[in-house]
Amino acid sequence: REAAAAAGEKEDAPRRERKPRPVARRKEGAERKPRADKPTTKAPRAPREEKHTPVSDISVLTVGQSLKVKAGNNAMDATVLEITKDGVRVQLNSGMSLIVRAEHLVF
Repeated sequence: REAAAAAGEKEDAPRRERKPRPVARRKEGAERKPRADKPTTKAPRAPREEKHTPVSDISVLTVGQSLKVKAGNNAMDATVLEITKDGVRVQLNSGMSLIVRAEHLVF
């Protein structure tokens, strides 16, 4: 009432009707019915056509060469920026540059 008075409504104005309560979905004593079996045949996934060969020797790499870097769960496209004795500096397509060991590089 105080909120209605603050909003400028009259006290003797008719009240709005309340919404009915939602009907209970299932009574507590009712038995559960088993669900009908759905066909669970999923199409088999096609095997990945990309087979990456790991880089075993970094001497075969050249600056500017495109390859993939294993970062996280998958291999990401990258470009070689610099080759050092302990790793290779690569730049991802997002612009981020990383120094990675040869074991994380794939062609």
